[in-house]
Amino acid sequence: QIRLDGSVTAGALAKWLKHPLIGRFDGSTDYHAELNFGAAEGNGLVILSRLEGITADLPEPFAKPAQQPVDFAYIIRMDDRPMHYLGYGDQLQFALLYGEHGYRQGEIRVGGEPAVFEDIPGIRLVGDSDYLNVAQWQAFLDSLGGDEGAAAAKGSAGVPGSSGEESFAQLLKQVQLKVERLAFAGRDLEQVILEAEQINGDWLLRLENPVVKGRLIDYADPLKPLDINLEYLRLPASSAGDADPLQDLEPQSLSMIDFSTDEFTVAGENYGSWSFKIRSNDKGAQIESIQASSRGLTITGQLDWRYAQGSHSSQFSGAVNTRDVGAALEAWQFTRSIESGEASAVGELAWQGSPAMFSLLNTSGDLELASKEGRFLEVEGTANVLRLFGILNFSSLARRIRLDFSDLFKKGYSFDSLKGKLAFEQGEVQIAESLIIDGPSAKFKIDGRTDLVNEQLDQEILVVLPVGDNITIAATIAGAPQVGIPLYLLNKMFGNMFDRFTSARYKVTGSWDDPKIELVKMFDTGNDKRDTKSK
Repeated sequence: QIRLDGSVTAGALAKWLKHPLIGRFDGSTDYHAELNFGAAEGNGLVILSRLEGITADLPEPFAKPAQQPVDFAYIIRMDDRPMHYLGYGDQLQFALLYGEHGYRQGEIRVGGEPAVFEDIPGIRLVGDSDYLNVAQWQAFLDSLGGDEGAAAAKGSAGVPGSSGEESFAQLLKQVQLKVERLAFAGRDLEQVILEAEQINGDWLLRLENPVVKGRLIDYADPLKPLDINLEYLRLPASSAGDADPLQDLEPQSLSMIDFSTDEFTVAGENYGSWSFKIRSNDKGAQIESIQASSRGLTITGQLDWRYAQGSHSSQFSGAVNTRDVGAALEAWQFTRSIESGEASAVGELAWQGSPAMFSLLNTSGDLELASKEGRFLEVEGTANVLRLFGILNFSSLARRIRLDFSDLFKKGYSFDSLKGKLAFEQGEVQIAESLIIDGPSAKFKIDGRTDLVNEQLDQEILVVLPVGDNITIAATIAGAPQVGIPLYLLNKMFGNMFDRFTSARYKVTGSWDDPKIELVKMFDTGNDKRDTKSK
């Protein structure tokens, strides 16, 4: 046994031990060393130090300032299969087999438990940690095997990767970690269980914590996208307030990603399952093949996300479909003001800001609406989504224009079809193509605009009634309910001639809650092409 006591600089120690980890040290420190030959435990070298005077440039929480002491032990077994053991306080241990070109297999353990060597291929990283920063560790592992690691170790031939051999990151085959706080992609994740396995250069990761659970495949082939498949993604409410939470993100820098999650929740609100593909370009990113099943809605399409000079803009092209309009309205916390089977909205919407800033109040674009076989229910309330499109409560409309529509609206107004086209422009909705509601008892044609910001209406409504089936209503429109029988007799005498005069046109202005409804013309045949305002 030979015992040595002295001091050494970090550079000399790295050159002596030929290990890139030591290359992250700077300064000088005292040490005690023992060189043993013929001992029962085998031939070997033991180096002990408190590392006082040494600065350790390591990922958190392993970094240390010069004045902070840390118990350090480095053991080299000089047998047929040379083993290296390291202890760095109660934070980091390893037991690694050293080969011709550096470390080949073994275990690195974070936390207080000692590392255990198992004769399996590659290097395994296991243990528990209070904190782990993925970006820091990725840079650190890359440096252990690349040019930076080689330079840190003063050009040592024993550095993995310095002679064209596998890098340290390539040799890392398995990861099993429990981390109290994991920094990943700009977010801190609490109570994380992370498992990873490398197969032929491809990484398969499994991640679980209260925010995210699922698997991720990072392919070695740079032409393959990062494949993320989650069971759930549960994000807290944004702390950005009214600001864009993605303002500082440049979409051009996004990786190529194929993403899917069975559950997407924000601030406790579940928005269903989502999948899409992200493909960045020189102007931003294209979010393609969007498929979502969210609260009774099926959303398909693509989104063009652009970024230039600190400014984001987004444009969605696609369709929103539902098989149950009433259930979808309730799921999105609107009043169940309409019941219908299949319905759709197809078009393009654009807005300033990232995709996270979508709102009908700041959107421009067109939507074509279509629905079949439904009914409007007699409801009130500010959560009535129909107000966005300028469709009034039909029962309230009937009362305001003093028509006896009780037979039509007793259980809601039924319709056979609804169609129209809406144009959005920064908080205003213009009916670009007349909104036509066609029912067995009456037909409605709505034109005009709705101010979403100030909740104001400026519209015209044409009501068409079949007089043959609603003679009392037609008489009421005429202002003489007592002539119901004579009109009936006239209809019998002159056949369907009277059916031409079955409509009334109304002007609707004012607020959503208290609109002003004015009769513009009665018995409009629909053939008069003159401007309604001149009548």
